Amino acid sequence: MIDCLGRGYGSIRAATNICNELSKKYSVTFVYYDEKVDDQLEYKLNNKVNILNIYKNKKFHTEKLMLFVLKSVNMITKMLPYYLYKKIDEKKSRIYWYFVFFLHNYLCWKYYFTYNNFDTISIHGSNAIPIIFFAARKRTRIIISLHSTPEAEIVTLSSSKFEIALKKKSLNRVDAITVLQDSFISELNKYTKNTKIYQIPNFINRNKHFIIPKGNNNIIAVGSLVKEKNFDILIIALHKIRNLDWRCDIWGKDCGEFYNLKHLIGRLGLTEKIILKGFTNSIYDEYLNYEIIIQPSFFEGFPLAVIEAMSTGLVPIGFKACPGINNLIVHGYNGFLASQNTVGSLAYIIEYVLKNKNIRQKISLNARNSINAYSNELILQKWERIINE
Repeated sequence: MIDCLGRGYGSIRAATNICNELSKKYSVTFVYYDEKVDDQLEYKLNNKVNILNIYKNKKFHTEKLMLFVLKSVNMITKMLPYYLYKKIDEKKSRIYWYFVFFLHNYLCWKYYFTYNNFDTISIHGSNAIPIIFFAARKRTRIIISLHSTPEAEIVTLSSSKFEIALKKKSLNRVDAITVLQDSFISELNKYTKNTKIYQIPNFINRNKHFIIPKGNNNIIAVGSLVKEKNFDILIIALHKIRNLDWRCDIWGKDCGEFYNLKHLIGRLGLTEKIILKGFTNSIYDEYLNYEIIIQPSFFEGFPLAVIEAMSTGLVPIGFKACPGINNLIVHGYNGFLASQNTVGSLAYIIEYVLKNKNIRQKISLNARNSINAYSNELILQKWERIINE
């Protein structure tokens, strides 16, 4: 992992879950690089997992070099004619990514892997793919895990064409790639010639307690506060049905959208009905206070929040066209799907669920039963087959 302290992302939680389970049978080390050396991981690893932030053990002094190169580029470009300045300026993001993010990070990983021998390295997090692969020892078995759609992991979450190219090279050369949904395998084939692609979903530890729907209209939404989660669409959709009896809490770490969402809630006059609750690492306890979970994303890999809420008996709502959601929810059986990626369509399906309280108990039971295939025991067997292959 790279830059994972205090983020609260689902990929970090999935990685820590895997480490905790594998550590019951194997020697496991959770290695990451993060400049926030004084912070702690928000998702807890058990005491059998070794944990190391390699940023603390850096042996290189490349920061000064990075700053010198960037200042030099800025100074030189200002002295050039406009047409040359424009051409160089277009390359600055690539230069910045290489020196500020890639070089020092790569050297730290390279040093660590040189003096530590691992049988298998499992790479989690899209920004780690082009760095850890090239830093690892050649004889080490390497697995890349994509925690979102292939397009998002390889293209959307990349800062430059250079980074995309490095990711594609890594994908072509690793020993195995895992994706979260069967449909992602064909999508991934657009970016790699590697045939060692396996579908392994995230797993959950079933909630020991579950709700029995009684008809309260308490709604929960869970996820990091980023634009991709579309919490603004959820807020506007709820505004359309503001006269109905409901309340909604949004749980998640602020990753840049808190004040935008807070302003939107205030502007629409929903401060009494929608609350931004912040981050918690005990979300299972919170689920018991709600009956409905809404995931308004347009794309997901395998939304842990939704599957965990379903195990607790919450009725899930999402978009029909959202990969990751439409693989989990069968409309009218274990949840509900808005037919179009629009505010109006989402508002319509929320209103339908709120008004038809009598169907929730059956949907709740089906939701709990439909997640049996994602137990930690079954998913761990798939991981072991890849590791020992």
